[in-house]
Amino acid sequence: MKIEKIQENKNKLLNRKEIQTVVSFEGATPKREEIKKIICEKTGSNSDLCVLKNVKTAYGSNKIEVLLYAYENKEKMMENEAKHSLKRNKLIAEEAPKEEKK
Repeated sequence: MKIEKIQENKNKLLNRKEIQTVVSFEGATPKREEIKKIICEKTGSNSDLCVLKNVKTAYGSNKIEVLLYAYENKEKMMENEAKHSLKRNKLIAEEAPKEEKK
C-alpha cells in the first residue's frame, strides 16, 4: 500500500489532528484496521487514539480516500466521538443485547 498525505489540519478546539489521505493498493481492498494501522505508523500517531471516520473508494478503483482523526488524549476522544464510530474502530467493546421482559 502507498499512502499520500493530502492534508493535515490541527483542530485545537477538539484536541485532534484531522488527516486526509489517499491510499493506493494492489489486489483486494484492505480492511479498515490495516488502513488505520498504516496511516498511524506513517503519521506517528497512537492507534488507540485514532478514529477512522470516512473510507471512500470508487467501484473498480485501486485508490481509497480516507479521513482519520488522531486525538491527543482518550478523554477528548470519548467525549467527541459517537459510540457507533468507537465500536466500528474497535475502541470500545460491543454491548450484549438486552433480554426482553415478558
